[in-house]
Amino acid sequence: MFSVPHEIDLFGIYFPPFFLASALGVLATCLLAWRLNALRLSRYFTNPALAFLAVSAILACLFGTFVLPS
Repeated sequence: MFSVPHEIDLFGIYFPPFFLASALGVLATCLLAWRLNALRLSRYFTNPALAFLAVSAILACLFGTFVLPS
């Protein structure tokens, strides 16, 4: 069985894996929101801030589950 670390080491500072997953989720959501604004598709959201929060939570969970080892 492989030994998977439970922390991510960045320059001597240890971060939990979900911190990196949430940062990637917010970054991906920012890129998605920028693209939706460029295509004028964000006008179909009733509350864009709530949609941003929901998509960032969904992407953070997906990154934490499928991309990052835990």
